[in-house]
Amino acid sequence: MIKKKFIHQLPDQPYKQTASKNLTVECEYYGPQFLLLRINEQTKSVVCVERYSDEKESLEASIVDDGPVWDFVVLDAAEHTWEAAYVTGAYTHGTVPDYEETLPTGEKYTFVYPDGAGIVGTCHAIEGLKYDKNLKVYTRPGFVAHPLNSVSFWESVDQQKIEFDKILAGDLSKYSNDVIVDIRNYHEFLSTVKTRYQGVDHWKISWPKYPNLA
Repeated sequence: MIKKKFIHQLPDQPYKQTASKNLTVECEYYGPQFLLLRINEQTKSVVCVERYSDEKESLEASIVDDGPVWDFVVLDAAEHTWEAAYVTGAYTHGTVPDYEETLPTGEKYTFVYPDGAGIVGTCHAIEGLKYDKNLKVYTRPGFVAHPLNSVSFWESVDQQKIEFDKILAGDLSKYSNDVIVDIRNYHEFLSTVKTRYQGVDHWKISWPKYPNLA
């Protein structure tokens, strides 16, 4: 087992792909020094940690030919500490201030970063590490993007607007007064969201209560 500190680079904002602000946090890896990684030969993706040890020779001796799809490499955590932390999750880190932003509407958007552990996995996609055996180079994954892109988001808004136009134009007597209030509020949101949140990243938009239409 070894312990070694490393610096983790944070994105400028959650879900952004830039790091021009040079935001960092100090982390410390704690775990075995040597990790045997399974690599997909075609994609060069690190698939998993097969075995680990504090003796490099024993891991190298355990490597067998597993067919044309897979390859193996022994990672030295003392040399590639960030990568070892990424594939094992065995690390701690200092406090990362939550990201806060006041939107043009006056609303406050907050992204809560994890305390003590998990920051590497929060910032980077799972199973995104690659290794080129010929160049002997690890390529780190990019920053995590929001799972819903802006095109899909706004298409969903347009589709829901059409649906709630129909609901409001129909028979509302089957709904309770409270549900009708929710329907009108939700329709108002769909009708104004594009102008109210113009220029705002879609994941920062706070949605109103969805009406109970059952």
